[in-house]
Amino acid sequence: LWARQADIGKKRPTVVARFREVGNARVGTPVVIRGVRAGRIEQFEIRDDGRVTARIALNEDTHLPESPAVVL
Repeated sequence: LWARQADIGKKRPTVVARFREVGNARVGTPVVIRGVRAGRIEQFEIRDDGRVTARIALNEDTHLPESPAVVL
């Protein structure tokens, strides 16, 4: 199972989202867009203002809506 999620040598498109809180999400949590698995969380960072940024690696074939809303 671990090997299936490895992206050795692959570059995936990434986006960064900001949150006030991330609940139970953690690195590796799948990202689902409209019911379809679209990627996973790669990294969290706590900002000086107390918010959390999440770097999300998207699958190569994922296209985001024009104004996406992210909910954790």
